[in-house]
Amino acid sequence: MSNRRPLPVSGLAARFALLLTCSGCAWGLDSAKYSKTPENIGEGAEPVAASAPIADLENAKSTILQTSAAQAVTETRPPPHQIPSAAPTLVLATSPRRPLALQEALWLSLRKSDLIRTLSGSVRIEPVTTLDTAIARSEIQKEEARFDPRLSANYEGSQINQPPDAFFGPGISTNTRRDEGNFGTRLDKLWEWGTTTRLAYEPSLGYLFFPQGSSSTYNPAYSSALVLDVRQPLYRAAGWKVNTAPIRIAGARAGQTEWDVQQAAQAQVRSVMEAYWRLHAALFAWQAIDGLLPLVEETVRIEELRYQSQRSIYADVARASSSLEALRRQRAQAELSVRQAEFNMRQLMGLPASDGAVLVPVDMPYGARIEPNIEQLVQTAHQRRPDLNRRRARRDEQDWKLVVAQNGVLPQLDLRALYRTNGLDSRLDDSLDQMSAFQYTDWTLGVEFSMPLGNRRAKADLQAAELQLMRELALIRGFEEQVTFDFLSLAAELRATWESYESSARQVQHAQEWLRLSRIRYSAPPAANRGDDWLLIALYDYQNSMQAWINAVTASSRNLADYNILLTRIDEAQGTLLDVYQISVAGSQPPQAGQVETTAGPDALPSPGYAVGQPGPVQSASYHQNSVRR
Repeated sequence: MSNRRPLPVSGLAARFALLLTCSGCAWGLDSAKYSKTPENIGEGAEPVAASAPIADLENAKSTILQTSAAQAVTETRPPPHQIPSAAPTLVLATSPRRPLALQEALWLSLRKSDLIRTLSGSVRIEPVTTLDTAIARSEIQKEEARFDPRLSANYEGSQINQPPDAFFGPGISTNTRRDEGNFGTRLDKLWEWGTTTRLAYEPSLGYLFFPQGSSSTYNPAYSSALVLDVRQPLYRAAGWKVNTAPIRIAGARAGQTEWDVQQAAQAQVRSVMEAYWRLHAALFAWQAIDGLLPLVEETVRIEELRYQSQRSIYADVARASSSLEALRRQRAQAELSVRQAEFNMRQLMGLPASDGAVLVPVDMPYGARIEPNIEQLVQTAHQRRPDLNRRRARRDEQDWKLVVAQNGVLPQLDLRALYRTNGLDSRLDDSLDQMSAFQYTDWTLGVEFSMPLGNRRAKADLQAAELQLMRELALIRGFEEQVTFDFLSLAAELRATWESYESSARQVQHAQEWLRLSRIRYSAPPAANRGDDWLLIALYDYQNSMQAWINAVTASSRNLADYNILLTRIDEAQGTLLDVYQISVAGSQPPQAGQVETTAGPDALPSPGYAVGQPGPVQSASYHQNSVRR
């Protein structure tokens, strides 16, 4: 069953009236009567009256309007949405201009926000921020803290009063009231070789007093003990590699984060430059269309005068007016493109959506042909591309995880040594002196062994770590091989774009000359035989030349913008885009394995994490030429 709503009777009447009106020219009108041909002009025919078709069109228009009004009354329509009113939109032709240099745009985009914005059709916020580097380095500090000494202390005091015969049983005399106290402190540390040391003051019972005791010997009694305990793993958890592996893994992850930030920063710079050249091309195309509007309006005025003087039919006026409306639609679309490009530019720079002025790029795009050296580009990309370096940092992480997994397969065999010196007296100071004299000491040596039967979990971890490392190595090889094809594709696209730009630039010259001569011919047509309507032919040619010139200028500006964007993409594909504009990301040198720096922190990271020069003029040609041919 169809869900289509049946068409109201009034709607059918409107469409039927329009059909009759449009088909009247073929069915009920004499085309010879309302047309001007060389034959009837040459024979001195009377001026053509165009009132009949105009009247028919007006009648049809009034019929449609009346029917549409009735339809609006009879049909049930939902209420319109309540859209809040806004400030008047700026008119592009009369709005004030704000000159914008490319270096200033880059400077504002990098200084205005901690977020990283990129352009991919529309502006989007990347999940990577400039604060991620400081966060990753904090993780390194957290892992390094595992080697920090740990100090702990405890104190306990008790007063005990038990029932008679509660301790040894009925018939055995003992003291049921006593006071106890104990104090202890210890200092533990894990060393890089896996050694664990413990230096502690740990008496078994620091204070004991019997209030009802009959003997004064050791009542109260103070005991003291100083303990040195050392545990050294011999297999599992032994060696500096496995014990420093968590720090190395955190350093490798910090390196991945920093390469992610660099890659996102390059994408942001590329996005700003892309938006800049898109805005440049959009403004250029809009100016070309807007500059021709007065000429097209003039042709409409001339055709109206010709029609009033009965030198043409109204179809000629309609043709000129149709061309004018088509050009106005083109200008509206061109203005929309300018607005969208400007909105992207403002969002990337962190500016408000509107400040009463239109951003106007002042730097000219680079306009010389460049043939990239693929071999040098690939060599540079292998060393500088953030995505490849991030893969290498992830490979380093897997290397250290493999070290941990290999060590986890080993059995647990620990050597332990303990040395204790003791003291006991009725005074605490005497007990401490006795302990410090090392007269009453004891020591212990031992070995502890443990290993899971089958050890399947450790073996599975080792197998997974080996496979993960093989996976990362395969990905690195694949990405390195892909770099060559990326540059070949970019070079082919660059070559094709340049050829398109050269062609469109030549087309602009030809179209401009065509427009100039056709305008002269239309303004002052040559003397000709009365049977030939040279002015009508000149109008057609003039309109075609204007549209051809607009198309050529639009294509040329877009091709040149695409060419400059491709040059930027090549620099980005090399990983050198930040160097081209002398931009550095804070902490841009990721820590290597064995060279972990832990001094960085949130306070050490300049907001938003960039260091750029002050805005100034941009020499786009030298930048692109040096970077692409690097």
